[in-house]
Amino acid sequence: MPPFLAQDPLDALRHAGPPGWAEVAWAMAGVASEPWALALLGLALYSWLEREVPGVLKAVAPLWAALAVAGALAMGAQGVLSAPRPADAGDLLVTTFRHLTSAPGLPLGVFVGYTLLAYGRRGRAALLVAAAGAAARAWSGPHWGPDLLVGGLGGAAIGWAIWAAVLRLSPRGHLARLRASRRATADGAAQEGHPAP
Repeated sequence: MPPFLAQDPLDALRHAGPPGWAEVAWAMAGVASEPWALALLGLALYSWLEREVPGVLKAVAPLWAALAVAGALAMGAQGVLSAPRPADAGDLLVTTFRHLTSAPGLPLGVFVGYTLLAYGRRGRAALLVAAAGAAARAWSGPHWGPDLLVGGLGGAAIGWAIWAAVLRLSPRGHLARLRASRRATADGAAQEGHPAP
């Protein structure tokens, strides 16, 4: 049976000797950037942000769909545009193009993009998760910052597309109510800060 992951995220800890706290934290952040972990983190975060269980399920189901789309795209891109990471300083154009497709960047971007679109400022914790995951990936060496950034932007585009599709298919659904409540809160705050003449 093939392994669940192509590279064991905790493999570096086994070969490094006794783990220090920094290495354990980086390994945990690296594992947290995996799509399955982001799905569970999304469930936990949305459970904290929502008031009722049906709201959590209605908010997290599109995130899971977006993560599945990102995973499929990442697997396809890895098959077509595979290159050793980080690349040698050879042909800069080919190297840059091949490294702009980051498998870990896509799910991180999906998680951040979708969460911020669904919850606005209340979903800022997703930014911390993505920053920690991207930093762990860049620090451990398998990815460069630009490929994580472009992968994250692509993932955010996937998150936006799924969010927009859900709003289009269900204009009175849960995500539409979340958006309307955010707009009402923003309008109320704007009216309080600027009294009418």
